[in-house]
Amino acid sequence: AWNSVGGATGYKLYDGATLIYSGASTGYSHTGLAASSGHSYTVASTNGGVDSASSGAVGGTAPNICAPAAPAAPTATASLCGSGQINVSWAAVGGATSYNLLDGGTTIYTGATASFSHINLTASSSHSYTVIATNNGGSSAPSGATARSAPDVCVPATPGGLTATPASCGTGQISISWNSVSGATSYTLRDSGAPIYTGGGAAYAHTGLSTGSSHSYTVAAENAAGTSAYSNIALATAPATCSAPNLVSQNISMTGTNKIGQTLTLGADVQNAGTLATGGFSDDFSYQWNGTGGAWTPVAGGIIAKSGLAASAISSDAVSFGPLAQSGTLYIQHCVDSYNQVPEGGAETPNCSVSSGVAISAYATCSGTITSNCTLGNNTAHDATSGTCATGYSGACSYTCTDGVWGLPSSNSCTPPSISEFKICLQSDPNNCTSAFGSRTTATGTPLVASWTVSADTCTPVSGPGFTITGSGAPLGSSLFNANSAADTTDRYQIGCNYGGGAPVVSWIDVTTLQELPKLTSTSTIVRAGSTVRLSWDTNNGTETSCTLTGGTLSGNDTLANGTLTSETGYADITIAGRTTFILTCGGLSSVKTIEIIPTGWEG
Repeated sequence: AWNSVGGATGYKLYDGATLIYSGASTGYSHTGLAASSGHSYTVASTNGGVDSASSGAVGGTAPNICAPAAPAAPTATASLCGSGQINVSWAAVGGATSYNLLDGGTTIYTGATASFSHINLTASSSHSYTVIATNNGGSSAPSGATARSAPDVCVPATPGGLTATPASCGTGQISISWNSVSGATSYTLRDSGAPIYTGGGAAYAHTGLSTGSSHSYTVAAENAAGTSAYSNIALATAPATCSAPNLVSQNISMTGTNKIGQTLTLGADVQNAGTLATGGFSDDFSYQWNGTGGAWTPVAGGIIAKSGLAASAISSDAVSFGPLAQSGTLYIQHCVDSYNQVPEGGAETPNCSVSSGVAISAYATCSGTITSNCTLGNNTAHDATSGTCATGYSGACSYTCTDGVWGLPSSNSCTPPSISEFKICLQSDPNNCTSAFGSRTTATGTPLVASWTVSADTCTPVSGPGFTITGSGAPLGSSLFNANSAADTTDRYQIGCNYGGGAPVVSWIDVTTLQELPKLTSTSTIVRAGSTVRLSWDTNNGTETSCTLTGGTLSGNDTLANGTLTSETGYADITIAGRTTFILTCGGLSSVKTIEIIPTGWEG
């Protein structure tokens, strides 16, 4: 505040050089100052827009921040069992910038948030929480205390995986085990409801049991919070007394083809039917034909030595027997040394078993036959037999006889005969030819030459007009003949060969005859460049759709479509730009017309 000045209409208050107030009042409250900040105030009066000189400066310091009020007592809530956690929270305090949470006299949290989760606590441990609010002005008094105990441990889960396994014979013991449970401090195992074990381990050996006695086991987990439900039941029978080893022969088998000349595989099992392991032993195979009741003949290599066999274990043996040399009913005997109650050094009584009889017979004969152009003879050997390709065929063949039946070929490359290089050419132009299975057009009576090659020397000609093969069986041949004298006639000229009585192999060429060459004429044969010439044609009874006209840029009536004639006679008007040659072609016959250009400057 300051004194009023006579004649002043207003005042200006400065903090240092900064105007902080302008008005008629002689007092001002400077607010919003930083705690403990320094300030220097001057004032000037004003009248009609004119300011007086500033007063002397007065200094001052802004007050400090006040310490916050003490918070209310916090709330503390224990979490779930086994979590080891208490959740603490409190009401926020105005002006506080931070809080200190104490458990007893120990600070456990400092921060701006008004809550904290106290974790990793010992189950059921006691805790007393207070909270202090702070800011730059200092700290509040502690809140009231809130007491809370950490959550108890949880009752453990029911154990799983309970198994009960009898030990070996004569031990009177059953081994019981189960899966350990998190949080459990001990387990109680019951047999038919009676506790037989309490301890921290997850396994127990139940001993001193009567032979063959029945047992029913359950287990529960425990800790300070209580006892779990009991597990599912595991049943077991106490082991029997031990019996001596007892080797038994069983499961004799014969596998393979039951035919003379073949080899069988003989098999059998040896089982130790006792409850004690054996020492070394041996087993052997022997055979007998037709069940004569006589002596058994040992199988070569059929004695097998073994080092020992555990109780209830099975050993499988196999030997080869063959090749079979006779037909009849075959029986196999398998014997094994018996250790059943035999004292050390005592006599051993073999334990033997005999197979059912298996019929052995000879292979049936495959009769000679002809199949797929392969000739085969009789076969009794049950193997692949080479045959002979049919007459006129080349290559080789082989089939397998299987017990009287010819099977699929082992190989068959029998190849039928063929006719190659069959063609018909103009006698006057040997390069003007038509190949097999083609067609050509020629004038009536035109001299033609046919030629061919066949793949074997046993070729017999097949009928055909105009020519035949020159000489019976000639692999190479030719024939000179004239085309048909009748116009508009198509003849098929063919050559063929008959082999082994089968269907003939044939090649052919169609020849169509025309009465005379097609005609091509023009209104002029020498013109100036750019002149128009009319080109006319007559196919002379040719089939117009097989005739073409080429050369120049063609236009005219509808008897010409893209160079293919659509009528036997017609014309086209052509603009001649330079020397041009036109060709009318019908089949193999052509007519040519050339239009020349008058040279520049020539007068005629």
